[in-house]
This record gives sequence, C-alpha cells and structure tokens, in this order.
Amino acid sequence: MKLYKILLITLLIFFVLTTLFYFVYINNIFAVKPELEVPEIDIDYLENNYGEPILEEEHVEYLANELGSYSLHGAAGEDAVIIFEMIDSGSVFALIINGEAYVTQNIPDLADLIIRGEQIVIARLIRSSNLIQDLQNEVELGNIQIQIISDETTLAMKGFLTIYENLI
Repeated sequence: MKLYKILLITLLIFFVLTTLFYFVYINNIFAVKPELEVPEIDIDYLENNYGEPILEEEHVEYLANELGSYSLHGAAGEDAVIIFEMIDSGSVFALIINGEAYVTQNIPDLADLIIRGEQIVIARLIRSSNLIQDLQNEVELGNIQIQIISDETTLAMKGFLTIYENLI
C-alpha cells in the first residue's frame, strides 16, 4: 500500500511538472501581449514607388507582435529568430528574442523562421482590421511565403506554437 502511494505521488508530480512545462515553454499562456500603436504607412506612396525601401523596424515589430512574438523565448542557449524579407526592396529585418525582443537589420546566421513578401502586402496586413485572417489568405494566394528553418522540437521549445498556428 505504501509503494502504491509513493508511485501515485510520483506520477502526480510528473503530471504537474509536465503540464507546467507545456503551458510555460511550449504554449505560454502567461505571456501578455504588449499593446503597440499601429505604425503609419503611406500605401499610395508604396504603390507608386515599387521597390523603394519604405518599411522600417517599427513596422516589423508591430507585425511580429500581432503574430504572437510576445510568446517567444530562447531555448538551449539559442535566441528565437524570425527573419522578414521584403522581396521587392531587398530589405531584410530580424526579430531576435533573447530575454528582450528587438528588431535589427543585422541578420544573424541562425534563424527559426523566414517570412517573405512584398512591402505593399506587409503594409496592407499591418493596416488590416483582421490581420491573422488576411495573413492566412495572403499565404494561400502565395503573396507571403513562410519558410520554416528549425525543426518542430526547437520551434516548440522556443514558443512558436502560437505563431505557427497563426501562419498555417
């Protein structure tokens, strides 16, 4: 009977720790979405100046936040990294999460995910009242390409579940 109690307590502790691990690291339910102001974008200017680099770090930061980047974190000593490539202008931005999140044009060697699209498509997404649904539509139409670099385990350990669900 005593062995049964020890086994039951051990299994209960294992279950609690596994559940806690899942909800903190894989699907972080405690992450709080920061409220970022929608950055200004001149859609007409973008349409009339194809290929000119217009989008800046603040635009990428806003888009990433809306996708769920606030739930990302590093794992096993590696930062969580999303690359945003503007295929019309050649501009490339990296969102790097290593405790703090920041956007830079200094692109690291390792990335977890690459999102490619034209600036006008990105700008329309940022201005959208239903960004996630519109993003999914743009992916289906081929206007936004998603390239997953890291394996599923690494993505899960870095908290990419929310972003993955939003993109697919």
